[in-house]
Amino acid sequence: MGTWITDCVKNHPRCINDSRPFIPTRLLDVAAFQNSDDIRLVMLDVKLSPTRYVALSHCWGPTTQLPITTTVSTLENRMQRIKFSHLSQTFQDAVKLVKQLGQHYLWIDSLCIIQDDKTDWAIEAAAMAAVYGNSIFTIFALSSQNSTGGCRVNAQGTSLVKASRYCDINTAAGRIRLFESPPKQWHIEYGDDTYKHGRYSTHNPLRTRAWTLQERELSVRGIHFSANMVLWECRTTKASSETPWERLEPRDDFFPWPLRINSTEDTQLGGPVSLRDRWYELTEDFSSRSLSRERDKLPALSGLASTFVESFGPDPYLVGIWRNHMPSGLLWKTTLESESSPHSAFQPRRPMSYRAPSWSWASIDSLISYESQRLSNEGGPRPEESVCSYDYGLFEIVDSELTLAGSDQFGAISSASLILRGCILPMLFRYEQHGNESMYDDGMRVLIGDDGSIAGAFYPDIITEVRGTKWVHCLSIKGESLFAETKVPNELYQKDFSTEDEFSGENAMIMGLALTKDTTRLNVYQRVGLIRWVKRYLFSGSAASTFTFI
Repeated sequence: MGTWITDCVKNHPRCINDSRPFIPTRLLDVAAFQNSDDIRLVMLDVKLSPTRYVALSHCWGPTTQLPITTTVSTLENRMQRIKFSHLSQTFQDAVKLVKQLGQHYLWIDSLCIIQDDKTDWAIEAAAMAAVYGNSIFTIFALSSQNSTGGCRVNAQGTSLVKASRYCDINTAAGRIRLFESPPKQWHIEYGDDTYKHGRYSTHNPLRTRAWTLQERELSVRGIHFSANMVLWECRTTKASSETPWERLEPRDDFFPWPLRINSTEDTQLGGPVSLRDRWYELTEDFSSRSLSRERDKLPALSGLASTFVESFGPDPYLVGIWRNHMPSGLLWKTTLESESSPHSAFQPRRPMSYRAPSWSWASIDSLISYESQRLSNEGGPRPEESVCSYDYGLFEIVDSELTLAGSDQFGAISSASLILRGCILPMLFRYEQHGNESMYDDGMRVLIGDDGSIAGAFYPDIITEVRGTKWVHCLSIKGESLFAETKVPNELYQKDFSTEDEFSGENAMIMGLALTKDTTRLNVYQRVGLIRWVKRYLFSGSAASTFTFI
């Protein structure tokens, strides 16, 4: 681990932190007492030169196993002395590791934030980007599900896969490592769905927690104690205790292409298209994770969102969606949960109290997907989308309104709405079923045209919200692409679409949103789902109207 850190600090230009000097409000001094592992909470002078410190990312666990914390009443005592024996196993391991690696200070959220002081909590939560972004490295207790597991491999003793056994042979030319079986790929061991071919893994408990996404993404360097091995990552490379010398980067010829908003957008790596898709990837990952407190949905992503301001410009951040990503950013869908998901105990649902407008993915606790905004990659060059793909018809975003709940522009809100203009068409929908098995296992309903024929697909955000009704108001937003990552279901129109002609002219299709009217206010609508592959000609006689979207 020390070699990884030293090599990165000395030899990785990409890992140099060029932000302004930063010292957290409070730190834990792990070398405060000679001949003792006891620690104490300190407040360093911000005028001092930059101070190196290590951050910890960990699972708090259930209320019966919460770690030691700092409160208003214990603050003074914490700044005097914290006995090592009073620390949980995870904190003890972190303290020992920090000292072994030659560092002096450690940042742990439960001890460095005053937990029952709302003002302090809000200030420190908004500073997460700086706290993790400026740490020399972050320790991730990846395989520990609470504070008792420790910072160690297979902390819970429930490793699913035996770590590959190996032996080293030293030769004159160097060391050769022989494996009993192929070493695990980094992204599989961590639990990433790097290629978007399946689901996020949950065998490492820390991987399932919402707050820890930004803790990982913001950290320049990270040491992860996973179920089977120690993992290293920095902005330059990834490695593991099995293959500590080698870069382990994803390689796949079939990574989906991000969809452009218009035909002139730059598709190069680091350009607006790839950066937008990166944000979509992060929100998808974030939505797969769970929170102890529903109200933390936006604050838990705030620090990460703040780092994208430079990339996305001055346009406002609207409840998890950047204004310059619209209308693309509105076209997410919920995904029914698998048993491996941390949300498997329930299907998509709304929080108990207001958290976000219906058009934001943050309004729902569910795994969400931006698959509608990606093109299929079958190993060749990026396909050229047709003009129809960029046809937004009469749709436009007129204005937006946002009221924050506090001072953090990326945090919790009190209210938000959009003023939209577009074509809205009421449509019947129904659930198709063949025999004893459902025709669709992803929650899809079919939209019905005036002549009784199938007119498109409707994916409810929450199935129970549309039970008892047969109608939705369909808002046309943009054209569909033949090369979309998700193909038109054969069962929808009883045919396989394979040419551009089948997606243009009278055959053109659109995607958009399914809405319901607010029964108490005029021209106010709420989102209830996503619509796909709807016949464009159905909207040809519809006039555009302006409405409020809440």
